Amino acid sequence: MAVQFESNVKYVSYSQEQVYNVLSDLNNIKKMARAFEGQRAGVDFNMSFLDEDTMEIQAKGVSVTLKVVSPDALEITAKGMTVTLKVVEREELKLVKLGADNSPVPFNLWIQILPVDAAQAKMKVTLRVDVGLFMKPMISKPCKEGVEMFANLLSIFRYDSLNA
Repeated sequence: MAVQFESNVKYVSYSQEQVYNVLSDLNNIKKMARAFEGQRAGVDFNMSFLDEDTMEIQAKGVSVTLKVVSPDALEITAKGMTVTLKVVEREELKLVKLGADNSPVPFNLWIQILPVDAAQAKMKVTLRVDVGLFMKPMISKPCKEGVEMFANLLSIFRYDSLNA
């Protein structure tokens, strides 16, 4: 059974093209993380770099390690389990969709980006998880909170600060 979680729509003061160009290349995650280092901006997490390509994020009592493998893939390690997220679809200026490899629970995460006007865009983050009916009540709250936190983080980033 597929369960879907969507963030609220977030508005950013950057063009659709600026936002897409940053989010469509996973190498930019390192640059984005460096820009957030030491900031809180309403998002409750701690982050540190373990090396040039690997960062550790701690939020809500959970420690997650992210390692950028390529422009199209990153590894996420939490509670001793590593999952690879790969870009499975890009729709120029509108969509970046990631799919999970080697995950015990299949899931996709996508970011939709639409123009509001020439200098503003709106975005929404969606997570679709394939779980059994009995699992839905257990994962609903953390998934919804995680999707919303991720969307909030994306909405406060300065997309003009990177040369994507």
